[in-house]
Amino acid sequence: HYWVECYIDDVIKNVDEAVRVMIYLNGEKTIYAKKNLLTGLAENGTDTFYSDDWAVLRQRKNFKSGDVDKYTVVIWLEGDEPDCVDALIGGESSGGLTIRNYLYGKDSTFAAMLFIEMMTLMNKSVSEIIKEVRDFASFHHTIVEATLNYNENSNIKDYLNNNEPNFPTKPLEVRKFGKNVKYIFDNDEWAILRLSGTEPVLRVFVETESQEKTNHYLKIINEFIENMEREKINV
Repeated sequence: HYWVECYIDDVIKNVDEAVRVMIYLNGEKTIYAKKNLLTGLAENGTDTFYSDDWAVLRQRKNFKSGDVDKYTVVIWLEGDEPDCVDALIGGESSGGLTIRNYLYGKDSTFAAMLFIEMMTLMNKSVSEIIKEVRDFASFHHTIVEATLNYNENSNIKDYLNNNEPNFPTKPLEVRKFGKNVKYIFDNDEWAILRLSGTEPVLRVFVETESQEKTNHYLKIINEFIENMEREKINV
């Protein structure tokens, strides 16, 4: 017997969500991928990654003296990027903007120039535009960062997967994917706890119908984080 291993050494911007690993063993094909973020199920036609750290970890059994195994490994990206779907525009909370067939990276300077142009055409100040958006959308989105000095071998992910903040109402759904845990409530309100893939930082995202409620949820999550530190989960 021997082991076949494919280790995920580092991940930037959750690119592992789009990675496909195709392995031919003596002409027999197997494609590996992470579970779908939305459904929590295996991607169509794939076997699920072994873990967050291992794309493939399996034993080759009944390999005898004199046997020969021939491998071909192909790796590509296939996900929700504009090149993969019909999305015209995308972005991130830092302000980076992506436009299909025009901007392939996330360009915050371009987004800022568009906003300045919008101010000129609308003849409105930044505060007036923000008020107009909030009056229309009515949701309040807040992002904070809590720094945790955990190490690679800590069980912080297990803690997040097996415990949850003491929210005033029970979440309708809890989605766990990779280093993210998302709590979904009534009225499309939600909160996300996300471990950074590049630094020991826990990022918290909350969106509710009012600033007061958002602040209350942030306080509850902060107490949850403090309790995690007291229990030395991050050491």
